[in-house]
Amino acid sequence: TLVSETVAGKEADQATAVQRLAAQLDLGCTGLSLVGKPGERIHFGCSNRIRHTLAPDNSSLSFATTAELFNHWICVLSFEVNRDWTWDGLSDAGIQVSRQKQFTGEAATLENEVVGSIELKKTASRLAITNPDRNYTRIVFIDAVEPKKDVTKPSTAANPFPNTIDLNYTLTPQFIASVKAASAKQQVITSDVMLPTTVAPKQVPKVVAAGIALSPFRHDENYAETAVRERNLWFEFEEPVEDPNDAYFARVLTYAPDPLLSFPSPDQLSVKQDDPPLPSGPELIRVITKDQGNDNAGLDDRQLMIAETPDPDQPLIKISPVHYLLPLPKNLNHESPELFGFYNYELCVAHTDRIWSTAKGRPGPTIKVNGVQHPAPPLKCLVNRNGQGIVISAQYAAAVFNGKNVTSRPPKTEIWCMLYAQVKQADAKQNRNILLSETMLEYRQTDEQVQIATFLAKRGSMSVMEANKFKVNLDIPLTGQGGWGNSEIKALLDQFGLKGDIGLSVLAVEMMPRYEQYVYKPDYPVDSQRPLSQGLGRHRILRTSRLVAAPEFCCEDCG
Repeated sequence: TLVSETVAGKEADQATAVQRLAAQLDLGCTGLSLVGKPGERIHFGCSNRIRHTLAPDNSSLSFATTAELFNHWICVLSFEVNRDWTWDGLSDAGIQVSRQKQFTGEAATLENEVVGSIELKKTASRLAITNPDRNYTRIVFIDAVEPKKDVTKPSTAANPFPNTIDLNYTLTPQFIASVKAASAKQQVITSDVMLPTTVAPKQVPKVVAAGIALSPFRHDENYAETAVRERNLWFEFEEPVEDPNDAYFARVLTYAPDPLLSFPSPDQLSVKQDDPPLPSGPELIRVITKDQGNDNAGLDDRQLMIAETPDPDQPLIKISPVHYLLPLPKNLNHESPELFGFYNYELCVAHTDRIWSTAKGRPGPTIKVNGVQHPAPPLKCLVNRNGQGIVISAQYAAAVFNGKNVTSRPPKTEIWCMLYAQVKQADAKQNRNILLSETMLEYRQTDEQVQIATFLAKRGSMSVMEANKFKVNLDIPLTGQGGWGNSEIKALLDQFGLKGDIGLSVLAVEMMPRYEQYVYKPDYPVDSQRPLSQGLGRHRILRTSRLVAAPEFCCEDCG
């Protein structure tokens, strides 16, 4: 059996590192020494790549320091000689161990060499003769394999990127003359194993630009309604990924709600957040056995960023190798209220599932990107039409933190709605929308919302018994309502000479809070301009709804 191991973590205690290795090999240990189990005759061997000391009878192996166990593969050959202890068929040369090493698919890196030998002494240690089993002798040979490529070789220049390693060990016993040559050939043993790469990428990501990618704009035949446009955040990096087995990855570190949308609450918002540990945890020891496959260790610690792909409708447009979409945080969708907040991200170049890698060797150097905000969830505008006119309702943006609704009450944002009429363009090929009017929705407080506002204002000075009397739901959404009456709609249509049965649609836009909402000075000038017409371009837009058709309604003034 061939077992390959790597021990990670220089901060580990000396005895602990050797103990982990001994436990994996079913051996005993004392300090930095490996020994056999009571009743088992054992002989150790070791290559010269590891500084060590063997006992005179080869019954123990002592490492010079624990540094011998770090930053390379520890390859262990463990097998049994199924002969009685009195068997004496080997010469003084013992068993020769040779190794064939090659980086997978790179024929120019093939190396063949003899890495050591194991001499079977004609002795048995005091530990071995304690309730002994004399039917076999255990052999343990330890070798070290360098996972990195030699930069001085031409083969490395041709293939400079990290790769898996193919190993093949051959055990050739050196028999005495009385043992037949035919028997000797039958006793040659080979064992192979593939080792995952432990070499992390060297490339450091650098973000040079960011923006919003939108799905195509689509509307119905009458241009009365439009489809919801999917929006995603994209990053532009300074250079494409060099290694074809690598890609850009991202990991969420911390999150905080938008302070412009939430109320100031030090006990909920002023919380120091430490970077979360990796889900895979520390990889203190890694065991690889023959025929083991790619287990994608550490691949789920981060999210794979989405590379730009060709557009089948526009095959002549070349894709960019430096533009990547940032996926939403895990367990969130495009309507999650957490998207109104800000994230701190960790970005890196890491190995993908196209190459077998250890969890520790998967990511390269990381950078932090602070204050990342994904596109806000789409605004949903509900339109109803009755005998009195058109009624609109929409929910304000919500701020959440640690699963709690921390939205400011009343909301600081404004929702403006615009009324459009569909008319034929000059060539009569399709409809166009004419803006008739705009109005701001009014925040309507229900009885429950009034109780919530009272509770939030007084809870700092209330006792527990007083607080329990308030039966409130702090997660109730904040809603704005408004609209136009039939007489107002008729007057708006008459300005353009339009009939009452013409198609009407509504678009809602939520504006970011204005500066005057945070300045409490009586003499401060208040901006009374309409932000989407008179003040267009002077105020920030948080999000918009899709264009929604107002239901058809027959009235006396339709003609």
